[in-house]
Amino acid sequence: MDTISPEDSEILTGKLGSGAEVTWLRFFQNYINQLYPEYNPPELQDWRERQDHALQTKGREIGTQIERHMKTFIIDQLQALFGEDWDIEIGKIQRDCEVRAKEQMEKNFKDGLGRKEIPWTDQFFITDYKTIIENYWTKRPANSPNSESFEDHFAIDVGHGFNSKAEKIKWISLFNTLRNNWAHAGTKEKGLNKLDVELLTKIHAKLGLAP
Repeated sequence: MDTISPEDSEILTGKLGSGAEVTWLRFFQNYINQLYPEYNPPELQDWRERQDHALQTKGREIGTQIERHMKTFIIDQLQALFGEDWDIEIGKIQRDCEVRAKEQMEKNFKDGLGRKEIPWTDQFFITDYKTIIENYWTKRPANSPNSESFEDHFAIDVGHGFNSKAEKIKWISLFNTLRNNWAHAGTKEKGLNKLDVELLTKIHAKLGLAP
């Protein structure tokens, strides 16, 4: 193969610094694979999966549904537990979200997008959800003692043990890592592989979300 595509050429010539050697190696391995299909090392398979646009789209869609569900369930549960004072109950997280909202508003304005209010509830991090779940793990609304607790709803076995609270919510940390990967899908070393998407699919099903 004497030439490479303009797209690949642009990526390679623009890739400098940390990670450049890996990117060049994967492209080189990929071209060898096209000439000699029997050459297909595991690291190349993983890299090619992370470049699969259909796989990335599927994983991102599943992950987005999981994140939206977490937000909805957690806010509803906090409101059921603490009524109109629910935001005060998570005061530090609420203040942090307010700061993020203001910073995002400022950025949008300076980028020429005008002034638009951003609800602080749109600025939760996955780590905020994890903290809330941990802090109110077994609490149930007083007027609905048979309702689900955070433990009932968010304890998911992902193969890292299933005894302690930390083990039962290990998936949230894994989910946060995957979220960072699909959020930086433009970086060739990021993205999701098939095992990642399978994990997201499992979490999605365990949360009772429709396929």
